[in-house]
Amino acid sequence: MAIPHCSVKTGRAGKGVSHALYVQGLGRYGERSDVVHVEHDNMPAFAVVDPMEFWAAADANERANGRSYREVEFAIPRELATAKEQIKFARNFTDRLISFNHAYTLAIHDAKAADGGRNVHGHLMFTERKHDAIERDAQQFFKRANPKKPEKGGAAKDRALNSREFVKTARALYEDLANRELAVRGAERISMARNEDREPEPKLGPRHPRAGQDLRREARLEVIQNMRAARAELKALGQNQGKLESQILELNTDLAAALAEREALRAKEAKRHQVEKALLAAEKVEKLAILSLAELKAHSYAAVVKELKNQKYETSQEVNTAHGRYTGTVILMTDFHIAQNAGRQLSVVHDRTQLQGEAKEGQNITIQYASGRGQITDRSNERGKDRGRSR
Repeated sequence: MAIPHCSVKTGRAGKGVSHALYVQGLGRYGERSDVVHVEHDNMPAFAVVDPMEFWAAADANERANGRSYREVEFAIPRELATAKEQIKFARNFTDRLISFNHAYTLAIHDAKAADGGRNVHGHLMFTERKHDAIERDAQQFFKRANPKKPEKGGAAKDRALNSREFVKTARALYEDLANRELAVRGAERISMARNEDREPEPKLGPRHPRAGQDLRREARLEVIQNMRAARAELKALGQNQGKLESQILELNTDLAAALAEREALRAKEAKRHQVEKALLAAEKVEKLAILSLAELKAHSYAAVVKELKNQKYETSQEVNTAHGRYTGTVILMTDFHIAQNAGRQLSVVHDRTQLQGEAKEGQNITIQYASGRGQITDRSNERGKDRGRSR
């Protein structure tokens, strides 16, 4: 088969619909021709007719910094040449991994690989929330679970799916199923053990309509091209080495000429080692698709504002970081922001990187700013119910 591959990924709330369109080749991805099979299963009643309703509901109702979906991307052995064999392999992997417990979308792509062959692979996109035979509408399905009264809460998440053991389980299952198919066809077995001497290429991903995203894509493409060129040169040097060795043994009777060619061979070998070192260095280049801190903060702020609107809050004036003082309960928190009740369904959003002290959701606090820095003070034990105030 081609390069074995099985990776586990997650998608934050707000990314579910976009990724579902991508794996199915729909919407803005409608021009792609590599999507050869799509199916959905285990959908709750509200999404049986249109599975995209499920991913839209996940985006709308999962908490702001939660996950809309989990995805397993896996290669399908080239030895499975027909669509029927490929679909059977993908379904078998899906059933063994998540059984009938989780709603999912499964897509198979058949693209051209770097070596000119076929790169057939599957995208298994599924929810962490587990079926429990209780029918819920789109909003209730994604609420927090209620262990004492399950019918009052949402579908509970399977926490095992968010563990390192799940990644190991998925890769071990993939290796087992792939090797069974390869053994039947007399092909060489694969191993999912990590190769410490060779890192995989960065994932290129589709072209993005925004230029800024494509700049990062072009940078990754350059890294990939350099890695492939280095591998091709390494392969050519290895072939030349074999030819030179054969010529030295069969054609050279002149000792001096033989020694000269041996030196040339050694020079070639030294060059090959240099190429190997360059290749290893290129393979360890950090992936360039990581968002900058400013972009992460912007995404976090947008998610906070959206969740506040869902809770019927409006954001108030900008924070006065010179000498502002704000008292009220904490509505919600992300890695970068704290949203605080400012009274009368108003809220104020603070940048956590400017704050000192600890806080948690539901806690009554005061944030006092001075010269661009804020100090958090706990007010939970003070008398009276503080409805939120700021100045």
